[in-house]
Amino acid sequence: MHYTKHFPPPNTMKTTSLLLSVLCLLSSVLCSGGAAAQQLPFPFTPPFSHYNIHSFAWVWDGQAWRELPRNGARVLDRPSGQVGKQIIGTLTIDGHFAPPAISGQNLVLAYRSYNDIKTYAGLPQGETGIEVVPLDIATPLGKNHSVRTARLMRQGEASATFGDKRLPLSVLKITNNYGVYHFIYLATPLPAGRYALYLPERAYEFEVK
Repeated sequence: MHYTKHFPPPNTMKTTSLLLSVLCLLSSVLCSGGAAAQQLPFPFTPPFSHYNIHSFAWVWDGQAWRELPRNGARVLDRPSGQVGKQIIGTLTIDGHFAPPAISGQNLVLAYRSYNDIKTYAGLPQGETGIEVVPLDIATPLGKNHSVRTARLMRQGEASATFGDKRLPLSVLKITNNYGVYHFIYLATPLPAGRYALYLPERAYEFEVK
């Protein structure tokens, strides 16, 4: 599902009004589903205070937004012939920054960029190109240096996906003068482990404890 809401410039609105609007929108996302309906289990305060033009990603820990590290995320083992296409290969994360460790219940992530997410031909209708995937963990250089990976495959003409490994999610998009925000909600409880929040050509890491 893909929900889009455009707000007027932040300096023309009150924070309370903004929060109420986001709560109402997210409630409609989470509560549209019959037996799966549920109310937001926490106060929701979007990270609109970050004004840097660079991209940021966060996870909600139940009390505050916590920024996610990229941890050297990149795609390796790329096949040839990918000009003009979303890169496929092995998403590899091997940085040493400890990502936020949060509960796997009612997980909410957020991503902010100056422009909207780039998408590629072949992306199924109604999808955003955002995926969350569990990471395989290996320690080829010893237990103190882990390498976390997941395999990206071709989807359609030019897009990419983790296929059956990706997790079901809902996305709410909000656009204002500070950029484009995507709020990602995962209704399915996640087991402990490392995960990647993936957007075309960019990934961030988080941990479920």
